[in-house]
Amino acid sequence: MCIRDRVKGVEMFQKLKVPTVAVVENMAHFDCEHGTRYYPFGRGSSDALVAQYGFPYSCTLPIEPLLSLYSDIGRPMAAQDDNSEVAQTFRDLGSALRSELEVLAEARAPETR
Repeated sequence: MCIRDRVKGVEMFQKLKVPTVAVVENMAHFDCEHGTRYYPFGRGSSDALVAQYGFPYSCTLPIEPLLSLYSDIGRPMAAQDDNSEVAQTFRDLGSALRSELEVLAEARAPETR
């Protein structure tokens, strides 16, 4: 998805007052058998969104056939390979989302005296 389309999505959510707390760049890269990481769609578009809108968290997910397979059959990748980079990315994303949701809930909670 091009950056222009992502900006439109962010702006739509802002108009609807839907908080956006993270940027996840899916299929951002792959690692070849020699250990080199390639970014077939370029780099930096998520960084531009974070800089422009101040999102508190961003991450990238690889082009990973097993991630696609496990998603299709309803099994979390993290549960299949707990030590993988993808599993750690999902754990980090979950922690970041939990933290941001706590901040949002606290901000919306009525004052108690």
